[in-house]
Amino acid sequence: MLFVGGGWFSLPVFFAYTKMWFNHLQTADTHTLSTTASSSLVYPINAKQGLKFALPQDSSQLRIITNAHIKGTDVMTIDPNWTYALHYELLDKKGAILTTGVYHQHSRLTMYKDAEGGLIHGNYYANKDLIPLDGRLILLGLQAVKEAAFLRLSFESTNPAVIETAVRVYAPTKIAEHQIATSWLRMTEEQKDSLAKYSIYPAFLLSAAEKINLLKHQWQPIGPTGIEGKNYLTLNLYTLKDKEIDNQDTLMLASGLQADATHYGVIPLPEQGGQVSLSFKALDGSALTTPVAVNLQWFGRDKEQRWQQNANWSKDTGDLTYSLEGGLLVIRPSSPVIISASLTTATAPKQDISESLLSLKTYITSFGVDFEVLHYQQHTATLRVDIRRLLIPTVKSQQEQVRYQWLNASGAVIASGELSALEQASLFDRAGDITEPNNVSDSVSYYFRLPKEVTRVRLLSSSPTLLVNAYNQPYGVTKWQRVPEDSYIDSDKQNLELTWFPLRAVNDKTLTQQQAVQWLSGQYRPTEDKPDVMQGQYLWQDFMPQSELTGRYLLTDYTNDEPRADALASVYCALVVNRDNPIKLAASNGLRSISPELIFLRDNSRPFTAELFANQEKVLMMNTMGQQGILHLPEMAVGNQRLRLNTDSGGRWLMNYQEQCTGERVLKRRVFALNTNAPLDFIVQHTATDETLSARWYSPTNTVDRSQIKVDIEAINTTSSTASIFTNWTYLNRLYDIRLLPSKAMPVLYTQGQTVTNGERFAIPLNSDLPAGAYRIRLALAKGAAGLVTLSQIKAGNYEQRRFFRETELKTH
Repeated sequence: MLFVGGGWFSLPVFFAYTKMWFNHLQTADTHTLSTTASSSLVYPINAKQGLKFALPQDSSQLRIITNAHIKGTDVMTIDPNWTYALHYELLDKKGAILTTGVYHQHSRLTMYKDAEGGLIHGNYYANKDLIPLDGRLILLGLQAVKEAAFLRLSFESTNPAVIETAVRVYAPTKIAEHQIATSWLRMTEEQKDSLAKYSIYPAFLLSAAEKINLLKHQWQPIGPTGIEGKNYLTLNLYTLKDKEIDNQDTLMLASGLQADATHYGVIPLPEQGGQVSLSFKALDGSALTTPVAVNLQWFGRDKEQRWQQNANWSKDTGDLTYSLEGGLLVIRPSSPVIISASLTTATAPKQDISESLLSLKTYITSFGVDFEVLHYQQHTATLRVDIRRLLIPTVKSQQEQVRYQWLNASGAVIASGELSALEQASLFDRAGDITEPNNVSDSVSYYFRLPKEVTRVRLLSSSPTLLVNAYNQPYGVTKWQRVPEDSYIDSDKQNLELTWFPLRAVNDKTLTQQQAVQWLSGQYRPTEDKPDVMQGQYLWQDFMPQSELTGRYLLTDYTNDEPRADALASVYCALVVNRDNPIKLAASNGLRSISPELIFLRDNSRPFTAELFANQEKVLMMNTMGQQGILHLPEMAVGNQRLRLNTDSGGRWLMNYQEQCTGERVLKRRVFALNTNAPLDFIVQHTATDETLSARWYSPTNTVDRSQIKVDIEAINTTSSTASIFTNWTYLNRLYDIRLLPSKAMPVLYTQGQTVTNGERFAIPLNSDLPAGAYRIRLALAKGAAGLVTLSQIKAGNYEQRRFFRETELKTH
């Protein structure tokens, strides 16, 4: 009875709102509407009233379609600029705001001529005075806000001619597994054809797997909450079928990774790699009508691990398939496409790896953005500020800068200045994931070293296109890095040990209300190789520890390209015993002769004899014993030689200074013992530019446990610096947690049998924030078995070097 009574009580209100709605909309004769049009239910939003939608549980993403409204009198506007903004908020079950954002839309009005030459619109309402513009789509990912229970939408007109917008919201349809088998059978032929319209084959030729895939990737509309006529209105949007815009799917971006000639797609590959399959489709999910040229580039962990290929893809060629190791695959298509990528590994079935975008919250600086500064026990605090520029076609760039202010507790400005942003559009990032996204520049990072008096940093500008976000770092943080895991992208283990923590603006709520929040879609970036290093133009420097420690020599695999002349003394090539070996000896700096070394490695230490002939003349004869040894050969002329090594010892024989070697090659390196009781100190001269030291850790063969090496950087004698703002940052304390990769045993020379792994490399950056001068680099083994370590540096470019040589008379053989 209470329910019935409540229903009768609400009837007058219902009829009043219904009458208002019909008076507002149904002014045209519905019988005159085209019979070739389909209709969709849409919900208008104006500046005064928003909408709230209840989201299905566990929705991974939403599709929001907007059709802005103009008056019929504005249809023929010359060069219109119909822009508007849609603001969204994601709420939890209690109504608390989880995240917000704004999408700026730019639309147009598509018109056609009918058989009589009259103009007709692809979309229209029964009310001829209300004109819907072309649809615009927003694809809103919910992976990072799984607690989202409600979506709230509001409208802002940036052009007075745009009076409101209609919206449609869709969520993925959930079909129970036990219903999939019968769902296709229960569908009408028209429903099957509609579902399969963007497939290569018609519905009756689809395989069972293709039918299941289509059924699992459907979308269901979501209606707003509240009472119709009171909390929201509804309209029937009619769309001409014969113009191939018969439903919302033609406006939606298909699932996958969007890329084009100016925005590359990046696919992260896990460490184990696998077989990668790529296919391409149009932005709406339909098959491509013309072939697309694709440039593919794979970046592995090391600079030697690079791969590049060009391909042409069409719907008839099938998937592009490649076997790749872990790293990043960069895809550069010649035209806008949606990339579908899958990975098959030895231990896991085929899985989709297309969705790899990162979400980033930024603030528009035209309203002023404040970040709080916290000091640990009155120590200097560290703040990182990233600045980007939103590149909107309708807004002319004035090269504005972001002003910063350091404020104390009373609000007084202690220091101020300006920060610049880049002008060029990013090749990897976008402002949102929509069909017509705005470009955004790559970020420029600034690092503030803030004195204890600074309690707040304010960032502001006069431009609505400058974006900022900020991070802080705990005092005295030690950067923890896993080797080799952190060289790869693993979504299940990312950010296990953050060192920069994103900050929420102090005035975040106000900025959200002012629509000053901009979400960005980003991607992982491949490492930028230095051209000089790739071309062999660099200076290699090995560092010696300060302690009086005897070094060891070991042999490691050499798999790089042909070594430079400067490196031939350290690169050894195999000689085949008891057979002629045509070789070419080479040296740097124009030397006419060299004294090579001959290394032998055997499985036993029994006595043996050996003779070496150069161009049929004996240059060495010996009777010796041992598992390994190094023999210094007499001087030989550079150029072509024919060597023959006769011996009954067996084993491996290696000689250096060989150019264009086709056999096995190894690199001899000097290393130093490192154990838990004795750290190693190296003195390094830093030039106040961005530099990187390279360390390599060699553990005894068959070591199972991980090793941890602690690295501390300490200034010894540096130039004074009063700078407090930098464009890069150095971690003075690092901890490397190293997992050894499987490798063959590498011999340690002069030990008669000791072997180690092929080594794990880790980088130690010394960046431009450090003043020029001398620094102590201390390496300490914190955990794991004792091993061997080396520290070196590669400096790109050409450097002046001095070398001294002793001239000798060379006997001609």
